[in-house]
Amino acid sequence: MIALSLSTTGRSLTGINTVVPSNADPPALVSPGMYQLDIVLKKGINLAIRDRGGTSDPYVKFKIAGKEVFRSKTIHKNLNPVWDEKVTLLVDNIREPLYVKVFDYDFGLQDDFMGSAHLYLESLEQHRSLDVTLELKDPHYPDHNLGSLELAVTLAPKEGDFRENTMLLRRSWKRSSKYQSLRLSDVHKKSQLWRGIVSISLIEGRNLQPMDANGLSDPYAKFRMGHQKYKSKTIHKTLNPQWREQFDFHLYDEVGGFIDITVWDRDAGKRDDFMGRCQVDLSLLSKECTHKLDLPLEEGEGMLVLLVTLTASAAVSISDLSVNMLDDPQERRGILHRYVSVNELG
Repeated sequence: MIALSLSTTGRSLTGINTVVPSNADPPALVSPGMYQLDIVLKKGINLAIRDRGGTSDPYVKFKIAGKEVFRSKTIHKNLNPVWDEKVTLLVDNIREPLYVKVFDYDFGLQDDFMGSAHLYLESLEQHRSLDVTLELKDPHYPDHNLGSLELAVTLAPKEGDFRENTMLLRRSWKRSSKYQSLRLSDVHKKSQLWRGIVSISLIEGRNLQPMDANGLSDPYAKFRMGHQKYKSKTIHKTLNPQWREQFDFHLYDEVGGFIDITVWDRDAGKRDDFMGRCQVDLSLLSKECTHKLDLPLEEGEGMLVLLVTLTASAAVSISDLSVNMLDDPQERRGILHRYVSVNELG
């Protein structure tokens, strides 16, 4: 077991206690080249409370050299979440530590920081699976106990041509800006695939909460699924808004996912008023079928009415759109149109 405590200053291995057999060989000296880093994000233990109900909705981000290379799923209302997510990274400089950050997912608001840690790759024994415990800390409050993460990691030099194996990565990655040489950021870009389309029709709201002095509201809705966001138009002076808006999100996982929805009252010149929230669990919906959903608003009044359709899609790679020309121009235009990012929240 390797116990790693957070040290945000330098690359000192102080605070890292490595327990290995007495006859084990010391870690090999680092050398330039490509390395394969296999990580299993197992679970969190005694994570920080960030929500009013005495719990949190944690998810984990990995960064290398300032680039986000992985984001886990969100485990709702759990301080001891079990992820069991497997990740394969290609790393071209193991002197760059893996930066691990944990956040509490908040509906429609900025996510709350729950702690961070560094995994120093050059300290790892190569060609061996190691159990790692990362002690989470807040650099501004280093004495606070924020719990820990448990991982299993394996580091090994990547031999030969790795280009044919890039599509074997088991997770979706954040897009990099441009296709250059097939380095770390490009591997992540190439492996971002969507598995389906979630088509959402925001039909109407019913009996929403009055927020203004006239006994009415000016409601609009915000939708969020992972990094994808959408904001509806504002319907003025009504408790029963008729939106009739349609938009799409892309599914990057084989199954599941949550759509988080918040409703707000628009106030000119002042902070908008929160009117309630609801959630759609996509794992409960069958594919190739339109579902009419009446969603009561928590922490508010009334409900939203949606139509939601899940459509399976052949996996489409971002690099297929940005690098390789499709033979059929009409097909290319169609795929690009489907991939246009939805409106950012204001």
